[in-house]
Amino acid sequence: GGQIANSCWELYCLEHGIQPDGYL
Repeated sequence: GGQIANSCWELYCLEHGIQPDGYL
């Protein structure tokens, strides 16, 4: 992973309204 992946994941969580951890 990297900064881009992290940012993408954060945006994904924000858009879907889910928690950034415990969800894959």
